[in-house]
Amino acid sequence: MRTPRSKESNLLLDRARKGRILYPWIQKALDRKVALRATEPGREERMKLGYQARRAYDQIRKWIIEGKLLPGEKLKTQALANEMGNMSRMPIRDALRVLVYERLVVGGDGRNWSVALFSRERIQGAGILREILEGGSARLCAQKATAEDVARLRRMASRCDDEIPEASDVETVELEKSFHTAVAEVTGCQELIEEIVRWNSVFVPGLAAHICGERSLHSEIVDAIATGDGDLAEKVMREHVRAGMLGYSRGVSMGVATKGA
Repeated sequence: MRTPRSKESNLLLDRARKGRILYPWIQKALDRKVALRATEPGREERMKLGYQARRAYDQIRKWIIEGKLLPGEKLKTQALANEMGNMSRMPIRDALRVLVYERLVVGGDGRNWSVALFSRERIQGAGILREILEGGSARLCAQKATAEDVARLRRMASRCDDEIPEASDVETVELEKSFHTAVAEVTGCQELIEEIVRWNSVFVPGLAAHICGERSLHSEIVDAIATGDGDLAEKVMREHVRAGMLGYSRGVSMGVATKGA
């Protein structure tokens, strides 16, 4: 036998159904989510960076990926501003906040910024998460992709397979990120797209020299997506991510991306 609701409970339910209130615990959860989102620049915020902040973001990210800024190295906003032609510190801070979101920089209190450390454990954890996210993305993509989507992905995959073996670290990162983002975009799931963009930013400096020996599978991924077989698409994507993360781990083992990690 169901316990009768109190008069107060019935009133809360009635008001909730009419859209006037939310249960307190639901409201608290939403408030926490809004507060957290407000401190994390997502994809839209990155697109809205002003010209100077975007220039600072691109340059600092390039220095990190190329290894010119070493893991663990302190980042002084004034020094970075001077390096970029006496830029003001505000766009530098905006750029660093985005790089914190992308896990290439740690800190964020306005003083203690530093390049993220790439330990073996961190790379392994990123690999596990990426396998789950990217595998699910490929599965959904296979279920939703149109002929036009497949044709576009095939062009991108061909470019990746052709150019990555001779590409610089920065070019490799951009090619990989563009391909994986394009697969996710077919799913139409904004949360999935943002997480894949975010995790594809976690690259080891010195990456190209260690991933080129791995089988890239970009074209095979698209072939699997084109069949509409979600299981197959997920399997091939997971193999691709796993191979790439093994390359990163190898780079860490050789000391390419660590400094006291």
